[in-house]
Amino acid sequence: MASEMCSALLMAFIAICLWNEHGTLAAVYWDNHYIEVTQGDALTLTCTVTDLRFLDVVRVSRKDASGTELPIADNLKVKPMFLSNIRLKVYFSFNQNGSATSVLQYKEMLGEDAGTFHCYKLGDESNSDILNLTVFVPVDSLKFSTISMDGIESIADNEIFLSEGNLLSVACTAVVNASRTKPLLTISVDSEDISHIFTPIEQTKVIRSDAGPAYFFSEKKLRYETQKPEPRWNDAKLTCTAQQNGYQDVEESVFLRVQYRPVVTCLQADEYAKVGDGVSFSCQVASNPNGTIVWTRNSEKILENDSNTLLTKQLIKPDVSEISLNFMAIDESHFSIYTITAENDYGLYEYNIELHEFEEQLHQPEEHTASVEETDQNEQIDMKHFVQQSKTSGGKDRYSNVILSILLAFTSSLMHIVLVD
Repeated sequence: MASEMCSALLMAFIAICLWNEHGTLAAVYWDNHYIEVTQGDALTLTCTVTDLRFLDVVRVSRKDASGTELPIADNLKVKPMFLSNIRLKVYFSFNQNGSATSVLQYKEMLGEDAGTFHCYKLGDESNSDILNLTVFVPVDSLKFSTISMDGIESIADNEIFLSEGNLLSVACTAVVNASRTKPLLTISVDSEDISHIFTPIEQTKVIRSDAGPAYFFSEKKLRYETQKPEPRWNDAKLTCTAQQNGYQDVEESVFLRVQYRPVVTCLQADEYAKVGDGVSFSCQVASNPNGTIVWTRNSEKILENDSNTLLTKQLIKPDVSEISLNFMAIDESHFSIYTITAENDYGLYEYNIELHEFEEQLHQPEEHTASVEETDQNEQIDMKHFVQQSKTSGGKDRYSNVILSILLAFTSSLMHIVLVD
């Protein structure tokens, strides 16, 4: 009886060996091939291998950013090989149809879990299925710095000072630990797109150490060079924004302090008034730092030395002032050229305004003078009217009327000659 049992076991073993030697090629597939998650998510990955033979080993591994393959587990070592913490559990199950299922359950994903996952039969690595896993990780740090000839310098008190003729180089640096993806970096001035003014140079570095996982060092540099920085940028907010999928944007801001020569704008270059009128000249002066502002008339400084002259200054913004020169009542001496001069450490600006005397033009009614043609036509109408009256008068006055007509015609001819001459 025992011999028969041993024979049966031997025959079964020989059959299994022959089946292993001539078995069909295993088929491998993941339940998904592209997965994106954020750090902290829970995730389950499932791989199925069919047509397995007796004692075949199924392995699951992951390749990191450097291409190094890190085995996770196989059906002989169900315990995770490289993730010995409680975040990951691995399950293997064998089915009666000769297939095996590998299940990876992540309790909390980290950036270091990202990579390319392989599932295959050991010894047949070329016949594997691939799953690409991306883990979006929040930005770990974001900061501004300036770049000079001496290298990268930190920004003190969140301020960047820029004066005319300077070359401004700014670096916005975002660090994302243990991530295969880099954040998108954008830079703006008071929410205004400045890509057409700045020249962006984006650099991405992958830094790896033996003690820990790889992380991305994403950097965007901007360069701005001009002979006259825009005054409206003074006190503006320069903001770097890091955008990472699955997370709120991270922002870091510094203030621009633009130092520039004064700029003067006035309402008019010419003014008209009459003696006794009140006159006011108004201008805006923008400068940083603030300097001196002087009014002159014929190159002589105007002082507030009488009750007829008033100088006013109103601060609109830290670098913009409203400047006014007021005369209560002017006389002939006030009709001249006035100059406002603003000056600081970066230069000066002059603006001229000329005060003219207003002259009224007297309009007299025009006298109408009849032309030669109008006079001649009127005389002809009078002669016709006279002849008509002569025809309708009595016969006793006919000869006297004819003589009078001849005299009138002769007189008219003389007047016509005189008018023509």
